[in-house]
Amino acid sequence: SDGSALLRTGGVFFVLQVGAMVAWGSDSLIVSSMLGASQVAILAVTYRLFQFVTQPLAMITNPLWSGYADAAARKDTKYIRQTLKTSMVLSFSAALVAAAIVLASHRWLIAHWTSNSVEVPVVLAMGFAAWSVLDATGNAFAMFLNGLGILRPQLIAVALFCLVAIPLKIVLVSQIGLVGIILASLISYVLTVAVPYLTFLRPAWTNRLGT
Repeated sequence: SDGSALLRTGGVFFVLQVGAMVAWGSDSLIVSSMLGASQVAILAVTYRLFQFVTQPLAMITNPLWSGYADAAARKDTKYIRQTLKTSMVLSFSAALVAAAIVLASHRWLIAHWTSNSVEVPVVLAMGFAAWSVLDATGNAFAMFLNGLGILRPQLIAVALFCLVAIPLKIVLVSQIGLVGIILASLISYVLTVAVPYLTFLRPAWTNRLGT
């Protein structure tokens, strides 16, 4: 029935959100327990700074979810293909430019934002700049998956990400400090999200494009 289908879909999205919370919510706990509370402040400030890149783009791409769903109902694969390509290219390009601007001005921005109370290492800022580009591009792709109801591959990807990212964060933080958090996220995302969607999870979404 429609009710049971809605519950199943809602349950999948709930699990996806929990997975994301586990993967990212653990960062502060790992850093606090291994490096101290002062490093958590640096992590939080850097994360918030680069949300100036990701959040505006998410506000633009998130409404595409309903557009994809409508096109899927009408079997308009041409619209879906064109929108997916355009949204991902523009998200990547815009995020790359915005991340470069924020990275170039991050010292000045953070100094004024925190009244010179927080100093962010350049390497950490570079890591978050790279992450913001991946995040913005990945979000554009996620709207396509959500709109077409392609949920099982997302469960696989988020489970793999959690299994790889959390242990890797612990290892890298112990070895190289705070930068290990974002480096582990970048490595884990490429290995457990980007690579699977381009390999063994590829048929799950390319088949819906009529290719």
